[in-house]
Amino acid sequence: MSNLTVSLFKDSFDPFVALLDEHKIEYKIREIPLGTFMASADTIEIIQGVVGNAAMWGAIATVVVAFIKALRYER
Repeated sequence: MSNLTVSLFKDSFDPFVALLDEHKIEYKIREIPLGTFMASADTIEIIQGVVGNAAMWGAIATVVVAFIKALRYER
């Protein structure tokens, strides 16, 4: 069973996770081993059981679109 991995930068983490919570999408914060070089600050995994549900893809798309729109209006 694989999960959908999402890598977020420092200022993106809280707003993105808040949208996942709002849309009741299950996720877990992925622990990154110390000393690992990363281009992002945090990584979360959307749970496979959720990813396997076809209806949930619409919710994930809604989260991504809302997140992008929020970024656009912040600037």
